[in-house]
Amino acid sequence: MDMIAKWFLELYETTGINLTIVYDAYDRQRFLSGLGMTVYLSVVCILASIVIGAVGAWAQGSPLRVVRGLVNGFVVLFRNTPPLVQIFFFYFGLGQILPRIEDVDGMRVPILTNVQWAIVSLSLFAGAFNVEIFRSGIEAVPRTTTTRQDVSA
Repeated sequence: MDMIAKWFLELYETTGINLTIVYDAYDRQRFLSGLGMTVYLSVVCILASIVIGAVGAWAQGSPLRVVRGLVNGFVVLFRNTPPLVQIFFFYFGLGQILPRIEDVDGMRVPILTNVQWAIVSLSLFAGAFNVEIFRSGIEAVPRTTTTRQDVSA
């Protein structure tokens, strides 16, 4: 391992290509920590967005115009704003308005952490896309297919 680390260090010194995660334990730990957080955010946001998409697609089939209008408004709002703007809005906007709670040390801390706000905003963003994906999938099934299923049951 020492020989590999020396080669990457020499690569950095001669070319400027900096791959410190190979030869520096501190950078490697930070890289792996960030990779773990990325995987965690991805899994949680994907699962939450699937739930949001399924509920939204089901609500778009509602006979009530108000429900359909609210879901369509949600889809338009979250699909047409950049995710970074949404993260800033939730964290810096709503995060400042919501009440704070006291932790074990008596400090007043926000109800949701920065990671939780990221989960909320990214899940809503992806959920808006999933609403449209699931809705179009449901609408792609011919009415006669669903009618036959109801009759045969």
